[in-house]
Parts: sequence; structure tokens; C-alpha cells
Amino acid sequence: ALSLLALVVGMFLIYNTVTFSVVQRRNILGILRSLGVTRSQIFLMIVMETTILAVIGTILGLFLGIFLGQGALYLVTRTINDLYFTLNTTDVQISTFTLLKGAFIGIFASILASAVPAYEATRVPPAGTMKRSTLESGIKKLLPWITVAGLVLGLIGVGLLFVPSKRIEISFVGLFVIVIGSSLLVPFFTSLLMKIAAPITERIAGIIGKLAPRSINRSLSRTTVSIAALMVAVSVIVGVSIMIGSFRQTVISWLDTTLTADIFISSTASNAGISDGLANQLTKDIEALDGVKDSATARSTRLQTSKYGFVLLSAISRDIAQNRKFLWTDGDKNKVWDKIKSGQVMVSESFAYHNDIKAESGSEILLETPKGNKTFKVAAIYYDYSSDRGTILMDSKNYQAIWNDNQINSIAVFIDNSKNINDLISEIETKFNSSQSLTIQSNKTLRDSALDVFDRTFAITDALRLLSAIVAFIGVFSTLMSLQLERTKEFGIMRATGMTVGQIQSMIMLETGLMGATAGILAIPVGVILALVLIHVINLRSFGWTLELILNYNYFVQAMLISVVASLLAGIYPSLKIKNIQAANAIRNE
Repeated sequence: ALSLLALVVGMFLIYNTVTFSVVQRRNILGILRSLGVTRSQIFLMIVMETTILAVIGTILGLFLGIFLGQGALYLVTRTINDLYFTLNTTDVQISTFTLLKGAFIGIFASILASAVPAYEATRVPPAGTMKRSTLESGIKKLLPWITVAGLVLGLIGVGLLFVPSKRIEISFVGLFVIVIGSSLLVPFFTSLLMKIAAPITERIAGIIGKLAPRSINRSLSRTTVSIAALMVAVSVIVGVSIMIGSFRQTVISWLDTTLTADIFISSTASNAGISDGLANQLTKDIEALDGVKDSATARSTRLQTSKYGFVLLSAISRDIAQNRKFLWTDGDKNKVWDKIKSGQVMVSESFAYHNDIKAESGSEILLETPKGNKTFKVAAIYYDYSSDRGTILMDSKNYQAIWNDNQINSIAVFIDNSKNINDLISEIETKFNSSQSLTIQSNKTLRDSALDVFDRTFAITDALRLLSAIVAFIGVFSTLMSLQLERTKEFGIMRATGMTVGQIQSMIMLETGLMGATAGILAIPVGVILALVLIHVINLRSFGWTLELILNYNYFVQAMLISVVASLLAGIYPSLKIKNIQAANAIRNE
């Protein structure tokens, strides 16, 4: 999903770059048209130029992608080691199909993004090739249709998200269409916001404040593309930040209800993410220690089933997560454990989602056991974020009777309030760690470790968000440079009529600030929509997890700051170049 959004921002950048190239050569294009070069030839020339650059850029991008893949491999491998099993791999394996797919997407996206500026260069007659008003008048006429197209695409995208399918590809297409639709709405909202801002900026900054929003409105074909690129980039930052923040807060709430013991003990050795067995006598020995109030044991194992594939089965002596949250229970939730002890099972939400376990009375699962195929009635579906494939939870006595397996993997220890946790951990390590290699963690240590794993898992998204912001910054910069070329005569007239260089520079910086503020304002609702799609559609179809949406105002403040600061930084160089404009030469230029 993030890669698709980065592609959208990249297409905006290509559009701006080709537009800048066309603007720079507008006089030359006018001369070529006067000499008999046809519109189709000019269109083909610009598209071919873009294609050549796209091929070069794509080749460089493939090599850069392989290089960056090494870093991504490290992050992904670390995540697998944290969550599943030890994986030692250092080589990036990439198929020819992947390279061809990347090359095709890169070249096709470049050609598609260049089509509009190439078409723009061919649609006006030779005498009008240098007239900016020709294009803007056409954009004004198309504005209602562009707005309607944006609304229609947005509705189509939402409709795709509600297609009754678990295929993640449909979700990606729906998200992509929504982003394109929201981008097409940018011209309408930019025009509206500039009309609202004009009297405010005029009151604050006088004539400069009056001219700045009007200049943005007069150049919608340029400014809105830049605003749209920045809006998409910042909305990605907002959406991903909300998604990760919501995910993190959901995990914290889950840990609060799941990790209720004071100390957790497991074997240091593990296989496929499941710790090796502990000595059965260890439980009794630990319960005999001074300060230990109670304990609970768990046996986790992976079962190979014909119906569900590999299944994580967890057998527990008692449910220490007494306040766990349920998606569904068959009857009173306070009596779920009684049903588990009678031979029924609980399944996690992700297991139920991936295996179509209905949240209704009478739901059952079929498992192969040493005593033959056995059907288990589902007593509840509970929220769990420890496995993306899901978990089956049953009573340890029932498990031992069916599988004839008395091993345990972990022990949860409850202590008296008067006992110091660190002292007890030291005592356990001293007495028992010599006979068996143990991992002994306090509640706080285990929680912190789990959150560290979570943060490392999403570390790669920081790079994608930064990349989107950098690309959008370049897009704003190229737009401002294009506008400066087109407005050279306008700036010359302003200088000739008495405006100082400082006033023109202030006007340009105000324009860039308004563009950034507009992008930030529009990025907030789009970012929230992206977050909703990521949380309630893409995440659910990928992992089967329900996340709680958490909106933090810091995300929105961050969006505004990034948008405005990026725009102002992009406007520094174009505003400094104003010093080089000589009024007489600028007016004489055309």
C-alpha cells in the first residue's frame, strides 16, 4: 500500500518535471510550430524524451532498489527472528519477473505522467504557445468536471473496499483509486480556500496578502499539482502514523489484559518461535519459594492439520487473562472458562477470520489428534495479536488427555505484594538456571520487549514516509521554478511599478506558505481516510486483526508543520532568484 502511494507521489514529481521542461522551451516549441512541426510530432518528442529518461531512471532505480533491499532484508529478518523463528540469510534473492514488473511500472508511470504536459504543449496555436491565459482558461472550464471525476473515483474506490472478498489486491486498488480521486478534488478546494484566505491575508499583509492567493488561483494548472503531490505525501505520513499509533495502543491494551502475572519463565532455547519444554518439577519448586502466591503453566505447540495448515495450539492450566476482550462468546462471557474446562476451545480472531469460523453458537473446528479426528466446539473468539495465523486455546488437562503430552513451555508466577520482584528473579536464576537455561522476565521487562519488537517491525515505514516527503518537496520546488519562468514578465512589471525585491520575495514566500497550508489542511481528512482503510480493511484482510482507531491531534499538527515548512523551504531559492530579474529585460522578454 505504501509503495503504491509513493508511486502516486512520484508520478506527480514526473508531471512537474516534464511541465518545467515544457515551460522552459515554450518559445522554442512556438517556433517549431511556426516552422511546420505538427502537434503529434511535438507530443511524440516530449513523450520520447520522457521515455528515455524513464529508462535511465528505472535502471538506476532497480539497482538502488536491490541495494535498499539489503537494508530491508535486515529489518524483515530481525522481525522474523523476533516473532517467529531464527532466520539467517544475507543474500537478496530477486526474480526476473520482479525486475521486469518494476521496470514496466516505472516506465509506464513516467509516460502516463508526461502525457498531460505533452498534450498541453500541443493544444495551443503557434502564436499562443507563450500565452499562460490560454491554458488557465481551459482549466477553469474543466474544473467542475475534474471535481465530479474526483468524487466518482472516490466512490468507486470506497465501493471496491466493500467488495465481499478477502483478496488484498482489491483493497490496494481501492486505496489507489481513492487517492487519485482525492487528488482530483484538490483544484476545487484550493480555489475555495484561496477565496476564504484572501481577505484574511490582505488584512494582515496588505497588497502582498491580496496578490498571493490570487496568484495561486490564477495558476491552478501548476499550483494544484504541487499541492496534490504534497497533500498525498503528507496524508501518507498522517495515515501511517495513525495506523501505527492505533496498532501500538491496541497492543498495549492487549498486553495490559494478557500479561497479568508478575514474572514469566520460559526456556532460552526455542524452535520455530516456540520455547522448548521446561521440567515439570520446576513449577512445584517455584511455587515453594518464599513470596510466590500462585502460578499458571502453558504448553504451546504447532499442529499440522489438513484443514487449517499449521496451527498454533496453546494449552493453559488456567486463564490468567481474566479481563481479556472477546469478539464473540457463546453465552455469558464469565462462563467461557468453565466451557473450556469441559472440553471446548477458544480461537483467536485471526484464526477465525482466516478459517471462516462463524461467530455463532454451534461453531466447531476439526483437529487431527493421536486419538483420531476430533471436533471441538468453539466457546469464544478472542482478540489476540501474538500470531497473524491465529491460535487455538484449550485447557491443559484436556490437551494432556488427548495428546498424551505433559510438557510445559512457560510458567506465569504471581507473587505477594511484599516480595521484591527483582530479588525473586535473582533467587530463581541462582537456584534453577544452572540445571536448565531459563529466560526469566518481569512483567515490565516482557512488556517493554514486546513493544521494542513492535517498534522495530514498523521501522521500515519511517524510510517510506521520509521518501514521500522528499519527493513532494522536490515537486513543490519544480512547480515554483516553472511559475517563476512563466511570471518573469509579471515580476518585471511589478518592479517597474514600484514594488521592491523584498516585497516580491515576501509575496512568493506567502504563496508557498499558503500552498503548504492548503496541502496540510487537505492531507488531514485524506490521511484519516487512509488510516481507516489501512486499519479496517488492509490490516484485517492481511492479518485478521481488529484495531482500535486512535486519533491524536499531534498527527494533525505534524501534518501542518511538515506541509508548511516543506513549502517554505522549497520557496527559498526561487525567491532569492528574484534579485536577478531586471525590470526592463523582463518586460522586453516577450
